[in-house]
Amino acid sequence: MAELLVERFENMPPQLRVAARFVLDHPKDVALMSMREQAHQAGVSHSTMMRLARWLGLEGYEDMRSLYARALRETGAGEPARQGMGQDGDPGYSIAGVVADTLAAQISSLGEYGSASQFVAAAELLARSRNLFGLGSRSGYPVANHFVH
Repeated sequence: MAELLVERFENMPPQLRVAARFVLDHPKDVALMSMREQAHQAGVSHSTMMRLARWLGLEGYEDMRSLYARALRETGAGEPARQGMGQDGDPGYSIAGVVADTLAAQISSLGEYGSASQFVAAAELLARSRNLFGLGSRSGYPVANHFVH
């Protein structure tokens, strides 16, 4: 999919280029975030993200997410997700499975040299803080609310 985006990039309208740049720069986010959140971060409307998928010959943005989710599942935790993506995506992917796999890889990396000490240092810094604030809007609200409590 990344090769197709690069190949067609120059012929895209300006707004589609912005969306395509986001997809190329943040392949894991394509698999894990909602289309609206991606559009917001890219600085385009959600309909632009839909048009990008159609520009690439897909039926909708969910097809693009499917391709990236499959690629994310098939790659290791440290490999770029844009490797190994084809146009014939598996429509039977599970976002929950992708999220679980990603979380498992991140949790297992906590024990790596340096990670544990950084984790402890961050926890100590938070514990010493006089005030902690949490801010979350829309889908980020539950995470911020959990952090505050």
